[in-house]
Amino acid sequence: VFKGAPVVARLKARNCKRLFPSFSFSVRELTDASVVAEDAYFLKIEPLGEDMRTAKYTFRERGVHRLSYFKVATRFPFGLFLKGREEPSVREVLVYPSIKLKARPALMPAYSAYGAERASGKGGGTEFRGLRDYTFADDSRRIHWRSVAKTGKLSVKEFEQERERKAVIVFENLEAQKKSAFEDAVDEAASYADYLINDGYAVGLKTLTCEIAPRAGKDQLERILYSLALITPARSKGTPSVKVLAC
Repeated sequence: VFKGAPVVARLKARNCKRLFPSFSFSVRELTDASVVAEDAYFLKIEPLGEDMRTAKYTFRERGVHRLSYFKVATRFPFGLFLKGREEPSVREVLVYPSIKLKARPALMPAYSAYGAERASGKGGGTEFRGLRDYTFADDSRRIHWRSVAKTGKLSVKEFEQERERKAVIVFENLEAQKKSAFEDAVDEAASYADYLINDGYAVGLKTLTCEIAPRAGKDQLERILYSLALITPARSKGTPSVKVLAC
């Protein structure tokens, strides 16, 4: 769940009456101003039956949101009066920061130049190194057919090894005068993490209060987003800033 992005929730209602169906009622999440939730409408549920509806939820703030009650209401049977009651249903939802970067941002060249570096060894990179004799353990797609035609011997292409691309997002989570400035910086850090990990980088996070070592993959993105979802301003006041360093 990401801040500001609508998500679909499934709401299931069960009719506990043994003899009578339940008709025409709506279910609405009782929330504060930080959550916008649609009503779910149920037309009819048979005795001891259940039904499911979907509703869109939008969380306006990151962090942990506690959802506690639904308001169940109906105008059945005459449609003149609206009556209802609250039903407890406790859930906690962790909301990640917004991911705003959909393409390479203007300041990416500050660290894109630190991409994969060539190492002095053989590996599975893209830089051509030379030819050697083919063995049964080699991938047949790497056979160099031109040399085969000249020498009659099977040879395969070797490539230079590439080092893993690594980057650390440095977030100075200082307490800003305006809350919106701090939240914008959190969103910026989350956006960098999402972009870089999807681009194949091993990414770490360093703030004034925590540090996550660089790793690659979706699990690492979850770790970083989890940390940013719960992060609070440090005690020192100043201007929050985000930069990315290669390592």
